[in-house]
Amino acid sequence: MLSYPLFLAGACCIFSTIFSEMGYCSRNSENQFENGYIMTAFILSLVGKFAVSISFAIIYLLSAELYPTTIRANAVGIGSFSARIGALLSPLILFLYNIRTWLPGGILGLLAILTGFIGLGFPETYGRPLPDSFADAKKLYKN
Repeated sequence: MLSYPLFLAGACCIFSTIFSEMGYCSRNSENQFENGYIMTAFILSLVGKFAVSISFAIIYLLSAELYPTTIRANAVGIGSFSARIGALLSPLILFLYNIRTWLPGGILGLLAILTGFIGLGFPETYGRPLPDSFADAKKLYKN
């Protein structure tokens, strides 16, 4: 369930970057949205933002379901800390816009798609009880 919004977000990020590059000449014009490429890039970026928001909401629920009760709070805290490190590094990635205008969109899109592939390896938790011990967690990961 987590992977599909990430795939959508990555694809939207990459395609919005491509369309934005195709409409590069119209970026500094008075009305940028007259250019169809810029408008398409804008709509794709909104859809991508929506997909990232869905993923962000799902990851908190999923991380709570994957760990046993004894370490659940710590695991969710470490996951939240990791997300904040990513947010801390995002201005550095956006700074790459000064080097190549397509570089931030390409990097962020590829990272979202890569994360989607990693998410395919998570076990399905729908309809299963939350693991209470490490033995329950191992059983969840084996199925």
